[in-house]
Amino acid sequence: MTDGIKCNFRLKGKHFNFTNFNQFIFLIKIIYFVFIISITEERFRNIINFSSEISLVIIGNDTQRLIYNLFNPKPSQVFVDGIYKDSCNTSCELEHEENNVRLIFNDTIQSTQNMFRGLNNIKEIDLSLFDFSEVKSMAYMFGHCNNLEKIEFGNINTASVTNMECLFYYCKQLISVDLSSFDTSNVVSMEGMFYNCLSFSTLNLTNFNTSKVEKLSYFLYNCHNLKSIDISKFDTSHVSTMEFMFYNCSNLLSIDLSKFNTSKVNYFNSMFSNCIKLILIDVSNFDTSNANSFSHMFYNCSSLLSIDVTNFNTINVKLIRALF
Repeated sequence: MTDGIKCNFRLKGKHFNFTNFNQFIFLIKIIYFVFIISITEERFRNIINFSSEISLVIIGNDTQRLIYNLFNPKPSQVFVDGIYKDSCNTSCELEHEENNVRLIFNDTIQSTQNMFRGLNNIKEIDLSLFDFSEVKSMAYMFGHCNNLEKIEFGNINTASVTNMECLFYYCKQLISVDLSSFDTSNVVSMEGMFYNCLSFSTLNLTNFNTSKVEKLSYFLYNCHNLKSIDISKFDTSHVSTMEFMFYNCSNLLSIDLSKFNTSKVNYFNSMFSNCIKLILIDVSNFDTSNANSFSHMFYNCSSLLSIDVTNFNTINVKLIRALF
């Protein structure tokens, strides 16, 4: 077929006439796209449904990417009864009016992993009506929402959540977030939970139950505007890694870790690196008997007046480069 040759095409009882090859190819692409989406949606509809509503305020046109995230099975899995299953598989209805978008789901959801990841234009998300009761994973839920300023969780039920890894990853414009209703009693990983949240000045985590948490690495990585945080009641008895936990918290003045149980921690790499305003920290109670690495643990903590590491057990340490 070449330009100038007419082509008749019949689809669902309708005739389409084309006078050139490009028009025909354009239609084929549209048909292919609709076919793939319809098959994908039908597949998801048979696996998992949603119930609840999400209200979003979107500046720009990120709706297509939002739907892509919801219907994309590749980047998101949830661990259920010992079997990995695709988790972002669903069907939903989409309503929008000007800049307001409402997603209406039909049943409960087992994962919100990657749900809003990379939606750079979203400024506000209201989840106060959302049913989280069966959610197991919230990993990267708001990852790279670079312009997100407000999240409304309401009375969120996170009792079933086991994974909060990188939950607010790169939420650079988020100044504060109310997590007082979070139930973290079953969470195993908080790795990178507030990674690169540059705008937080305070963060209230006093209600967090960390009794099952195993990973706290990169927890507050590069939260350089954070001036204070109370994690004195954290139960760290199961934590195996704390590397980069407070890395580049350059405005943090002090932190109480006196009750930290570090008996299972293997990695302390760069735990306090570049905390340049940190004046006081007591790590004298740290149990380092299982530590493999202290590399750069206190590197560039230039304001520290003194630090007592005389009780550090280094018998299993393989790397201790640039401790200070």
